[in-house]
Amino acid sequence: MSVKRDVVKECGLFDEGYIGYGGEDTDYAIRLWELYPEGLRFSSKAISIDYQNETLHDLQLKMENYGRTNYLKLLEKHPNYTKDLVGDWISSFKGKLVFNPLVNWFVKLVYFVMPVPYFVRYFIAYNLMKGARNPAKGFPKFGK
Repeated sequence: MSVKRDVVKECGLFDEGYIGYGGEDTDYAIRLWELYPEGLRFSSKAISIDYQNETLHDLQLKMENYGRTNYLKLLEKHPNYTKDLVGDWISSFKGKLVFNPLVNWFVKLVYFVMPVPYFVRYFIAYNLMKGARNPAKGFPKFGK
């Protein structure tokens, strides 16, 4: 992402109140969007490669922690974007139906037999929801 200096001055800097992994970039994107809804551009020609030297298990733990902390802060700070940030799945029936330990166990079983990369998305989302349903001390319980 690149942003003109004048826009940064108007929007401000990243919120340093986010701890650990995630949320600060999404918060900044929302603030930019609110200031310049017609000013953001997307290019499918842009290439970005993010090399991570971590296992799927490490990523799942990171996403669960993000769900317990910064994700909840993000939802609290930007309530108008709850649906866009899938916060409505935390305590809804559909969210509990799709993201629960039994379904996760079944998806893991299928993934073990047929390691389709699409299932990795489910694991990430499951761990995000798992974390959001069990907030860290000092973070809001969402949807109650």
